[in-house]
Amino acid sequence: MPDRDLVRKTKIEILKAVLELDPKAPVIGELAESLFEDGQYEEAVQVSREGIAFHPDLLACRVVLAESLEALGLTEEAAIAVESAQKKADQVNQSLARLARLAAKLKEKGPEPADGEEASPVDLPSATLAEIYLRQGDKVSAVKVFRRLLAKDPQNTALRGRLDALTGEPEPPEETGGGKRQLLNILERWLAASRARTAAQSIT
Repeated sequence: MPDRDLVRKTKIEILKAVLELDPKAPVIGELAESLFEDGQYEEAVQVSREGIAFHPDLLACRVVLAESLEALGLTEEAAIAVESAQKKADQVNQSLARLARLAAKLKEKGPEPADGEEASPVDLPSATLAEIYLRQGDKVSAVKVFRRLLAKDPQNTALRGRLDALTGEPEPPEETGGGKRQLLNILERWLAASRARTAAQSIT
């Protein structure tokens, strides 16, 4: 089996292990995509539906659901899933447009940032805001938001794993007392390193 296939299958097992510890972890979208890429369409459908139930705004799960249903020959269900994904995408685009207009307003009349640091246009840190920054291609602002969220909730391994994946450097974890949480942190960090290796292989 090629190394790329081995990496993908190992990644699937790691993602499943993370979700066993935290069924609502945002990596459920990544698991759905990995299962689809591996040709495990039926399981990809199940995981995608679970992801939509936990994270209605996670567009990746809706796309994978439609693709997996089509791959299984369930064209009518796939068409319904495509329509649902398009509606959600339209909502996201409308939200991005509203944020862009608000950012322009705040830039015109907002106070100058202190200490020479460029201020984010909207000071409402949330994981959703960080993901919106990423969709806009603003990785720097997304990283800032994730770091602020992690400072408020240092034991949130899902946030730590997301930040590790963006920066390519594991953030130093806070001391935790739970064995499950420590294991989840290890798995998240391993997954971030796996993503980095896969990206490097795709470039070469």
